[in-house]
Amino acid sequence: MKNVVGSLFWLNVIFAFTMLFSCKEVGPNINLGSKSKALVDTTYLETPQTPEDKNVVMEEFTGVQCVNCPAGHQIIKTLKASYGERLVVISYHTDFLGDPFSFTTEDLRTEAAKQVQDYLVFDGYKPAASIDRFAFNSSQTSLLYTRNTWSNRVQQELTKTSPVNILLSSMVDSASRKLTATVELNYTSTITDAQKITLVIIENNIVEPQLNTGNVIDTFYTHNDIQRVFLTNALGDEITTTTEAGRVVKKMYQTDLPPTLNLNNLKLVAFVHKFSGTKEILQGKEIDAK
Repeated sequence: MKNVVGSLFWLNVIFAFTMLFSCKEVGPNINLGSKSKALVDTTYLETPQTPEDKNVVMEEFTGVQCVNCPAGHQIIKTLKASYGERLVVISYHTDFLGDPFSFTTEDLRTEAAKQVQDYLVFDGYKPAASIDRFAFNSSQTSLLYTRNTWSNRVQQELTKTSPVNILLSSMVDSASRKLTATVELNYTSTITDAQKITLVIIENNIVEPQLNTGNVIDTFYTHNDIQRVFLTNALGDEITTTTEAGRVVKKMYQTDLPPTLNLNNLKLVAFVHKFSGTKEILQGKEIDAK
């Protein structure tokens, strides 16, 4: 009997030590920059594609209490009428002149927008916009420009050739409000600089108050191109493979769309950009999110 008890004792001790050293608590995988989930991340080589036309990504910083911002919105409207899908616009609402009115239905500001604004170095003026995150003056610190320069800078960027083609698609389940986005990057020439990919949902036709000419509050002002949800981190997800001519990078993301968003007014934007030394955007694409 003593032998049986002794054997059971040592079996329990061995089991306890086995559990102690073989079990490991694994914490959750938390993405602090995005609530979306990456489903696919693959890469391979193929024959290089023919380069597409260069699209320009314009990131505007605005606010509902900025009296000059509607003039900036009008410039953007004119530019989009001239260049169509070759001009991709994202409008960020941030703190400076962006505090909502007391009778506002929704606050259009986001923490992600502030993160992008800080990254591009805000110099205290609105409306301001980055054009492809390109430094037109090598000595400048901020990548944001006043509205009187937007048109010329957009035209300059449109003359460039992009080294990467973007194929973008999306699918929205209206019942669950889940959006699945697939982005495929096809490199037509070799890029050795470190790069990231950014995916973001924007919304059009949002009616909220806006301070306008003569310090009059337009209570039925229509806001367009408003940044809503990042599928990647706000400053992008790093592309970790080599990006030589013929390289294909394919990623798929899924995210939940907040109930405040109108599913009929959403666009999906993707752009590839450098982030070490220069922050230049190499190519952008915008599609209907549906």
